[in-house]
Amino acid sequence: DGFKILLSNPIVWLCCLAFFFHVPVEAAVATWATTLMTNKGVTEERSAILLSAFWLTFLGSRLVTALTLPVGADGILVLTMAGCCILMTLGIVLSRTAGMICTMVILAGLVLGPIFPTLIAILFTHVDKALHGRAVGLFFCIGGIGWTVIPMIIGSYAERTTVQRAFLICTASATMLTILSAILLMNL
Repeated sequence: DGFKILLSNPIVWLCCLAFFFHVPVEAAVATWATTLMTNKGVTEERSAILLSAFWLTFLGSRLVTALTLPVGADGILVLTMAGCCILMTLGIVLSRTAGMICTMVILAGLVLGPIFPTLIAILFTHVDKALHGRAVGLFFCIGGIGWTVIPMIIGSYAERTTVQRAFLICTASATMLTILSAILLMNL
């Protein structure tokens, strides 16, 4: 049975769990970037422009990765970006100025962009073609749970503190992503 094969594959689990911890960070930055910036005194108009810059950087980093990543470097890229994700989320938490928070939002696009497509590429290279559809379904199912649950926790914590402080939960998620990425790299 296809699902038995997928569920017994450690690379499938590692990719799915890495996505579980990656996608909430991506969602949190996309959702709360303008709030983070306006809370530091950035105008709503400038925040909207910088959010667009985040998305352009995000998409640009994916394109550059697709065009330049050497064969076999996918695991190293995910681990590197995951480690940078810890630094970026901590940078958001510790930002004291509008310039710093804006810089962190733009850097977030650069750091977060390549992770998802690279995880999918790793997944596809370790699963039989006949099971790609099921593997993607499992990947998005597990990731979707993270996408739902972790931002709810962030939002709940933000209500009691601040959105900026709630990004500590993103840092914890990025730390788990980094640990899983290291284990994934060791198993490739």
